[in-house]
Amino acid sequence: MHRSHGEMVVAMFKTLEEIDKPMFVMVDEPDMALSIRSCLRLIRIFKHVAELGGQVVATAHNPILIGGFEEVYSIEHKEWMPSQKYIDTQMEEA
Repeated sequence: MHRSHGEMVVAMFKTLEEIDKPMFVMVDEPDMALSIRSCLRLIRIFKHVAELGGQVVATAHNPILIGGFEEVYSIEHKEWMPSQKYIDTQMEEA
């Protein structure tokens, strides 16, 4: 049986919510095809992973997901920067 990208991310939510130990999560554009509500839930889950001592590496273009964190690493700028500053630079360059 095949699942859509959104269905796969929702299944990942359930798995990550049940784990209570540090983990490493790496995902490519997990917010694709997610509603705003689901995107906000993903932010909460990623923060939960970090609170447990885990790490999350995710690629994203969605300002909702990016803005949910204090800092993000910009590959194009090759530096950590406040998420709002990153969003602002993207808007200026558009």
